[in-house]
Amino acid sequence: MQTANPVLSNKTFDGFMDFASPETAMTVGGTVNKTGVLLVCVLASAAWTWGRFSTANPAAVMPYLVGGGMVGFVLALITTFKMSWAPFTAPLYALAEGFALGGLSARASAY
Repeated sequence: MQTANPVLSNKTFDGFMDFASPETAMTVGGTVNKTGVLLVCVLASAAWTWGRFSTANPAAVMPYLVGGGMVGFVLALITTFKMSWAPFTAPLYALAEGFALGGLSARASAY
């Protein structure tokens, strides 16, 4: 396709050809597997926090609720600005958010 626009020249898209290799292509199977692993991380940490609530008083989950929320927020910011760290920060984020969600659920059921 011919165009006079310098932004749409053939050289503009040369840098994107590296991402189209079969080794780095995103697949449905890979996405489902990673989503499953992160979901297991969230559910495990939320269930553990909920278990702390059932064996102790409702105030016992507050450190997990507050700490999980703060750590999750920091990890979300780190992942946003350093996307190459996502394979390491995503599971940590899922665990932190599980602590926060488990604590929030425990506090909500106490009332």
